[in-house]
Amino acid sequence: MGKVRFSKTIQYKGREIAVVYQYDTNTWESWLKFDGETFSKKKVLGEGSNGRAIQYERKLQSPKIKSDIPRYLVVKQSLHANPNFDREARFTALIHEFAVVLFQKYMIIPYVEGRSLHEINITSFPQLLKLFIAATKAVLICHNRGVVHGDIKRDNIQITEEIDGLPVDFGSSGKIGDMANGFLKQTAISQKRAQFIKKYPHIDPDRLDSHQYHPKQDIYGLGYMLIRLRQNSPFDKMLKSNQTYMKLRNHTYTTNPNRPSAKKILDYLNGWQRQTSSPPQKSPQLLPPAKNQIAEEKTRQLSTASTKPQQQKLPSTTFFSLAPASKQRKPKRTEDNPPETNLPKKSRIT
Repeated sequence: MGKVRFSKTIQYKGREIAVVYQYDTNTWESWLKFDGETFSKKKVLGEGSNGRAIQYERKLQSPKIKSDIPRYLVVKQSLHANPNFDREARFTALIHEFAVVLFQKYMIIPYVEGRSLHEINITSFPQLLKLFIAATKAVLICHNRGVVHGDIKRDNIQITEEIDGLPVDFGSSGKIGDMANGFLKQTAISQKRAQFIKKYPHIDPDRLDSHQYHPKQDIYGLGYMLIRLRQNSPFDKMLKSNQTYMKLRNHTYTTNPNRPSAKKILDYLNGWQRQTSSPPQKSPQLLPPAKNQIAEEKTRQLSTASTKPQQQKLPSTTFFSLAPASKQRKPKRTEDNPPETNLPKKSRIT
């Protein structure tokens, strides 16, 4: 058959450029041209039953190298025509600079330098907190651009040298608010619901049925990823008894739909990072009490003896509650903590 050539013209940084991919069926050597610059095959990044991803490196012999041309590109090859490539490329281009699909079998995307979260060896608690923050930033990038990633896990978060997180692999992504078919219909014959959840613990169970794409689905995956990061660190047992971490874990990896946004989680983690550089034995009071908790505390003080010393006021802070105030558990009604309705009318808190 000889040489096979695919080409396409795209918009790149305000100008039109040509993307050309060629390979020789006799030798299976391949090369890539991006805006006139030649890229040669460097290494295979990953390989699976449906295809593989190959990294290409720009040749540096060119006398006039354009400064805005990336040094590395990735070509994702599918064994068969993949109609999902066009959709994946659309969401990839929203997060990264571009994505080009050729003949529904090849997708050319920028190479994100760094390592996946799965490959990083965690040695210190400050490093673990930074990785928590980087993973949350990656999710926030998607949501700020109107995209639900749909497959948040450690393999799909790249960590740069500056410990910034970038999302990759948008094969399950969708636009916030769009409708999607559930996974259950596709897998009902071969797998039961419980089996699917066990096999893919990072996927929100809501996605098994027809659903709208919603950011909370990524928060579920983020919660599971934080658990896996903790389990693969030297601080697994210590964090299990840490109230600050457990509050974060219980509000993210839950089937309760009232999950915090990625922005709130990021603020929470940044506050934790400012407060401590090592996991404390007892969690500091990072979160201010909700309004109903303040009212209940005042009620309790009114009903107790005046000889009891007054509690110190909480220091002023900018933190928030991860859960809505209406969802927080109220204390049991006891003699020291009577229901608010039993108070005299003048003392009732409203």
